[in-house]
Amino acid sequence: MIAAAAPTPTSPQRKDRLSVEGSNGPHWHIPDLIRVGVICCCEEAELRLEAHMLSCPTCREPQIELAEEAAWVKPGERAAKMECAQARNDLFHLLEEGRGICHDAVVHINTCESCRDHLLEPAKVVRAHEIDPSAISAQD
Repeated sequence: MIAAAAPTPTSPQRKDRLSVEGSNGPHWHIPDLIRVGVICCCEEAELRLEAHMLSCPTCREPQIELAEEAAWVKPGERAAKMECAQARNDLFHLLEEGRGICHDAVVHINTCESCRDHLLEPAKVVRAHEIDPSAISAQD
């Protein structure tokens, strides 16, 4: 007898699945497909995350924190052995769990062109908009 594979759970089902399986893991609001794509530096996923970051009220506070932390990075400072995947994973923990982001991850995101363009720039826009809603046009 061949058993059929269980369907991939959707967001409401996922929370039930976590409690049924006894896992105390967090309920992610950013889809796994985007998360994995961003960690792997897939541009389509990066663009989707940018759009999410600009519109998600849940991600607003962590993004402001990221933008403020990045402002403290010294010119020319480099992260010690920090890869994109690790820095991006740290960012997801900040966005999803509110866990603090390590300084090396902030330095990497600030100095890596791809990470800066796709992850830090949306955070700077959110921070600027939070400070002065009319300043959003100044970011373009």
